[in-house]
Amino acid sequence: MGLFSGSGAPLTVAMVNGLTVTVSTAANAPPSSISVAPSSTAEFAYQFSDVPVGSETSCPTSESADVTMPGATTASPTFQLAIGPCGNGTIKVSPVYAGS
Repeated sequence: MGLFSGSGAPLTVAMVNGLTVTVSTAANAPPSSISVAPSSTAEFAYQFSDVPVGSETSCPTSESADVTMPGATTASPTFQLAIGPCGNGTIKVSPVYAGS
């Protein structure tokens, strides 16, 4: 997952595998291989804290993001996403799972 400022500059992101809250059975399951058929979807859940950590006094806020799926060589098109993950941009992610 890449985050970008309003000017398009990349923001620091630290990805961490695994959620610390229960979102759904699929999001909290261990990683596994999935196949995504044409016209189907895949999903993942993410979580972050917007509470400054250590010497942080504020956390940069994104205006857009993109996602590179495991095994992919290119990112998705950029989409609007305004989040401000603290802890040096720490975002916790679930495994990818079949969409509903």
